[in-house]
Amino acid sequence: MLLIEFRDPLFSVIVFFTITFVITFFSYWYKHYKKRESTRSIEEFMDQFHTLNSEDELKTLIETTFISDKSWLLMAQVYVKDGDYEKSIEIYQTLLKREQDNNSRKEILLFLGKTYFKAGFLERSRDIFLEILKTYPKTPLALKFLLIVYENLRQYQNALDVIEPMQAQGINVNRDRDAIEAMKVTQELDVSMPQRCEKLLAIYNREKNSSYFIFAYLFRHNPTLAWENVDLSELERISDILWNLDKEACNFDIISNSVYLRELYGAKNYIELASSSSVFEFNILIQLNSCHSENQNDTTLTFEYLCTSCKEISPFIFHRCPHCHEIDTILCEFTLVPKQFESHYSF
Repeated sequence: MLLIEFRDPLFSVIVFFTITFVITFFSYWYKHYKKRESTRSIEEFMDQFHTLNSEDELKTLIETTFISDKSWLLMAQVYVKDGDYEKSIEIYQTLLKREQDNNSRKEILLFLGKTYFKAGFLERSRDIFLEILKTYPKTPLALKFLLIVYENLRQYQNALDVIEPMQAQGINVNRDRDAIEAMKVTQELDVSMPQRCEKLLAIYNREKNSSYFIFAYLFRHNPTLAWENVDLSELERISDILWNLDKEACNFDIISNSVYLRELYGAKNYIELASSSSVFEFNILIQLNSCHSENQNDTTLTFEYLCTSCKEISPFIFHRCPHCHEIDTILCEFTLVPKQFESHYSF
């Protein structure tokens, strides 16, 4: 009877599916077990980083743990994101002591140089980028950061010297060149103020770069010259500079001939030549001014600054974006606030 049942096709099908179920069941639980073990292992590994008290302990962990260099690089970048630059730097320095191929060594040096830069160790960052360029001269990113480091150190001639090899590699650095030349002019204390202003205008007229930086300086030190040379197409970009001018520094002949300036200074309550504005914030202030006696309106403008390259917004004026490091990309954004919260700007 058993032999007959064994030969029954239905019995074979039942046996087949039973075996398949058992294999699938144990396979599933084995994978689940291994996944839990792997997760626990990773958690234990990560816990070591949270309990490290010194760079020496981290160095020992790197040297004794069988983790790939790429994994350590990812870990270092996490530390940078968290602002823990010391541990990130220790990882990079320890990895550099290992035997590396040329591309890996260059990548680690670039990470190290950028981390020193973010941490504020500008001289160390400069030395790292110089070391990269000594061995790997055709490294555009190293040249870019070296230029930025020199700029932050106010070593403007050194920054200008970096421009030439960047141009040789086909990198468009006209805006960087003009901005650094303008910064250099403002530091020439042995040159008279009128001469500095004329030099800045010459730089601006070359390619119309660095308009914000240059006109911020001109309106502060020589508003008459600034009004004579301001590009009316740039007015929106330098709105905060114009807004913060004293009334005595305004050229009302030029203002009266520009719709945008009439609206801006109508909102500022310097003049009454605009009854409304297409700019929402200006329009609100113009209407408020018309409803109050002089200086009784308690609402004003403050400014935020948009980078037109990466679209990040900063509450502070910048000449080089702190996020993407592009230069001359600043654009004003308006905000209406009560006057007691008005920010004070200096240019």
